[in-house]
Amino acid sequence: MTAGPAAKRIVAGVGLLVAAWVVVTGGAATLRAPAPFGGVEEAGYAGGAFYVRVEPDYGVGERWLASTDGGLTWWRSGRPLALASAPKVGSEAWSACAGDGTCYRARMDYPEGYPRTSRSRHLVERRVGGGDWVVEADPDTAPAFIGLAVDPADSARAVAISWRYAFVRDPAGTWLERDVVEIGSDPPPVRRLVAWVDSGLTSTVLAVLLSVFCWWALPSLQAKWIAQLSILAVRGVLYAAGLFMLGGGMFWANIVWPAVTVGVVLLVRRGQGRPGRSVTPPEGRGQW
Repeated sequence: MTAGPAAKRIVAGVGLLVAAWVVVTGGAATLRAPAPFGGVEEAGYAGGAFYVRVEPDYGVGERWLASTDGGLTWWRSGRPLALASAPKVGSEAWSACAGDGTCYRARMDYPEGYPRTSRSRHLVERRVGGGDWVVEADPDTAPAFIGLAVDPADSARAVAISWRYAFVRDPAGTWLERDVVEIGSDPPPVRRLVAWVDSGLTSTVLAVLLSVFCWWALPSLQAKWIAQLSILAVRGVLYAAGLFMLGGGMFWANIVWPAVTVGVVLLVRRGQGRPGRSVTPPEGRGQW
């Protein structure tokens, strides 16, 4: 039994209402464009070079940066085979020494207690030959330290790492700031594209486009309804993810979801478009 024009108009109207609901709820609540890169996850020294690992928010792999001039310049690199990092020596404090006994320490100082206040400090300290610790840098604008690396063969070179920056010591003893997250990031056009794909607005647009595509491509009314409900259900899941998964999580969903949906629809369309096999025996066979 085939649905008449009136029934199809009703179904189309319901579909438009559903699409409108998706646009209103999804577009208003999950429209965001996060920075594609999250921060530095690891730092260390290996084979004559300092290394930092920058992790993207959108989960497409890590970025390793290397520096052979003490951290003054950085470039893309492969993963080092082994990485020596300063061990933790306290709460938010790291320390390591060069081969000649010169040591460095990166630590957070909270004179008024945790969390950070206006008097809290980021301290990079140096000690020569077992003497007292001397403060060499206080990068007050930095995020919290997460690690330290020291060149064992050259006690003048050390790198302190925060969630975003590398603080490097030049030969004169001055500490300089390098934004390794920016250096490790993709070019701005790629970042804008990734941020858009990872946004809630994109999943809203995809839901509307998939709804229209499924309504046009699927042959039966039942299949059209199932497709619309499936799209609505997936969009609801992404809507919840946009509310509770702060900072990201929709990049791969917004790529895999439409690809799988289109593939399934094309398979269904192809399967229903094939002519059925005849079960009538050929003439002259199976007859008395």
